[in-house]
Amino acid sequence: MKKALSVLLTLLVMAGVIAAAPVMASAATWTASNATELAAALSSAASGDTIKLLADITYTSTILIDGNTVTFDLNGKTLELTNWLDVRGGGSLLLADPNNGAFNVTYKSTVIAVVEVHANSRAEISNVAVTTTASNTALYAHGANAEIMVYGNVTHTSTTGTGVWVDTGANVTVGGAITVPVGAQYIQLESTAKTQAQYTAPTTKPGYLTYTDGTNTVWVRERFAVTVSNGTGSGNYAAGETVSIAAIVPAGKVFDGWAVAGAALANPASASTIFVMPANAVTAVASFKDAPVTPPKTIFNTGRAATFLNWILFIVCFGWLWM
Repeated sequence: MKKALSVLLTLLVMAGVIAAAPVMASAATWTASNATELAAALSSAASGDTIKLLADITYTSTILIDGNTVTFDLNGKTLELTNWLDVRGGGSLLLADPNNGAFNVTYKSTVIAVVEVHANSRAEISNVAVTTTASNTALYAHGANAEIMVYGNVTHTSTTGTGVWVDTGANVTVGGAITVPVGAQYIQLESTAKTQAQYTAPTTKPGYLTYTDGTNTVWVRERFAVTVSNGTGSGNYAAGETVSIAAIVPAGKVFDGWAVAGAALANPASASTIFVMPANAVTAVASFKDAPVTPPKTIFNTGRAATFLNWILFIVCFGWLWM
């Protein structure tokens, strides 16, 4: 009897423990096919949730991530944010697959920073483009462990603007290029300004150029020059990218080949071809030769000469018989 009571008490205690244990909420996935649904998803998403795009969306309101971690599943679609992005309070805005869609931030107004990330927070986006005459900053990461990852390009059109600004132990990584006009600031590391040429060697991230003041760091994907003569395809490319080149054939000429230094073409005999960009500069020169001359068509070179001569012979013979 005592044994039975002991077992019963044990079961009751276990049941109480199970009942008292907290139930862990599973992460939710919110879907959005327009700006209204995206606003609702951003308002409702808890930390750890995912927002999945079902269509291309242009979003004109500010996006604020404060303390939560929200992942965007771009699902092959494009989110165009035409306002500013702010991530703070240890929060994160992440991209589930940065190669499957785009999260672009484009801004035309005078906000101080178009993408701003605070201490212990992180933002991941595809591209940032600032089209304004204001003296603002495209990317601003400030505070210890503040991080911004841009998988594509950063562009600022103002001659008094700044491409990237970091301070107080922050870092930024740009997988594409930072483009600013003459007079604008390329990178600002707290109180230290850096031009595109003022990177630190050796780099602390392979494949990237390092700009640092010892406390703050910006990494920009290293790119190498491709120079194409007598054709198209010149530009700056990162190692591993596929580069397309094409010869421009002058009138009266035909393509005769490529003279290439620094890379191996997929099809050297073709006027249009590709190659995988190496970690060095590449030059390509298209050459041409005279096009074959085609003689003008006459009865003597079109296969009708024999027929013509036969008729002449017939007429002469017929006329002789009647003489």
